[in-house]
Amino acid sequence: VEYLRLTDVVVPAGAREPTRRPLYWVDTHDVLHRRADGQRRAGARVARPVERDEEAQALARYDAVVAIQSHEAGIFRRMRPDTEVIVAPHGLDLPALPESGPAPGAPLRLGFLGGRDDANRRAIDWFVARVWPGLRQRFGGAVELHVAGEVAWSAPPDADGIVALGPVASIDAFWPRIDVAIAPMPYGSGLQIKNVEALAYARPLLTTPVGAEGLEAALPDGLRVAEGEAAWSARLVEWIEDPEAAAAVGRRGRAVAAARWSPDAAFAALDRRIDRVLAERPA
Repeated sequence: VEYLRLTDVVVPAGAREPTRRPLYWVDTHDVLHRRADGQRRAGARVARPVERDEEAQALARYDAVVAIQSHEAGIFRRMRPDTEVIVAPHGLDLPALPESGPAPGAPLRLGFLGGRDDANRRAIDWFVARVWPGLRQRFGGAVELHVAGEVAWSAPPDADGIVALGPVASIDAFWPRIDVAIAPMPYGSGLQIKNVEALAYARPLLTTPVGAEGLEAALPDGLRVAEGEAAWSARLVEWIEDPEAAAAVGRRGRAVAAARWSPDAAFAALDRRIDRVLAERPA
């Protein structure tokens, strides 16, 4: 079952009775009550107001819970110590390595890619209001901000060095043209897929502690974390003034992506568990 919210639609009552078949597993993507708590703290509308006990009751209907990152796996294990938890992060085929750094004379391009959800909108609005003006004042036309995805309509299009691209045909059409990836996420849960993609493309990534969840293997050398306007500005100034230092972070991040988020690595635990199920089932 993909997403816990589908439990009542798909999973029959008493599903964990030992005599029934098939097994029921849930691919969670998020800790729903944790996402709702983050939305409340940010003053955002809570689209699905799920409480911890409610989520725990839904998890109890399943034989196994699939978590998208290790931190959330720990939360699920504490919520349901009697339920098996499997970690299966986002897997992607490693793309061809694009060139790092802007071409001679070209501006350095910061990039953000996101959908239209509230967390992405708040992220780019905060960056445009609090960090971007100082960078443009200091570097002028030597730096640009490229915003892709539906969140682009939240940023002023083509104004003061901001290029609002809107939806792109594929990530291959976006990340190779970006020099530095930003993800100033104010809240969230699950795994920030855009950040995994940025690492896979060897883009130096600056994000928040929330944005780095599930990416701990890349810390501190393969990505950077910052909190607050001053820390964000300082790190980006450093990278803009020293593109090779930024590119080195990107290369280290890609090495971690190759080791952790290739399909074989990302789905290894899940594949092993599926193999055990098949071996244990009667012919």
